[in-house]
Amino acid sequence: MAVSKVIFGTNTIIDLTNDNITASALLSNYTAHGANGEIINGAIVSKAAATYTPSSVVQTIPSGVYLAGAQTISAIPSASGVNF
Repeated sequence: MAVSKVIFGTNTIIDLTNDNITASALLSNYTAHGANGEIINGAIVSKAAATYTPSSVVQTIPSGVYLAGAQTISAIPSASGVNF
């Protein structure tokens, strides 16, 4: 049984009863305790730094992903010397 509130004498030492953390608000590999005292394991995927080169293929970073590093989009080389 999980504990969400600890009272020592008349002093509240720990009180999680108003906490509202959810797995979808916490990074993967991190844990927290919910209002009921149960352990919550994070569910947000973390994406390391990456470089994307423009191409004819769609490249998507899904929503809900934590960008833990720089996401770089390479420039398109100009064949005619014109800069975009």
